[in-house]
Amino acid sequence: MKGLYHVAPNLPDVSLEHLIDFRNSEITSFRVYRDSLQEAINQSKFMSEKQIVEAFEDLVRPKLTKLDNVYEKKQRTIEKVTKRNIMKALVPIQIGLFANYIPFNYSDIVSAVGGITGISSFLLSLGFGIKDSFSDPEEVILDDIYFLWKANRL
Repeated sequence: MKGLYHVAPNLPDVSLEHLIDFRNSEITSFRVYRDSLQEAINQSKFMSEKQIVEAFEDLVRPKLTKLDNVYEKKQRTIEKVTKRNIMKALVPIQIGLFANYIPFNYSDIVSAVGGITGISSFLLSLGFGIKDSFSDPEEVILDDIYFLWKANRL
């Protein structure tokens, strides 16, 4: 049983109060994690501490690394899409200003980019990218060790 302490190596750095608040806010993922942990405990009854630690290194750590990779890939994609949306909006305006097709007058610039509707849809597309950057990818959330992964990021 001592080897199971190694399952959550970074959690001692998280205050107990913060961890309990997190558990309460992520009760479903906590239950999935708790059930998975209970299953691991049941399967490890006849294993030595060393075997338990090795099992963690072979099974859990790679899953944590995979979840990190999925999360980071999503963040890079959001960043790339947001930059692309900004460029799509700004490049035509800059070209128009540089070539004197658009006078340097705010009302004319607003008209050139599609009026208030064009600006609203541009800001809305940026908003979705920003909103998405604050949520975890569904693939990460649905994993049985999501609670451990997220707790290690507190």
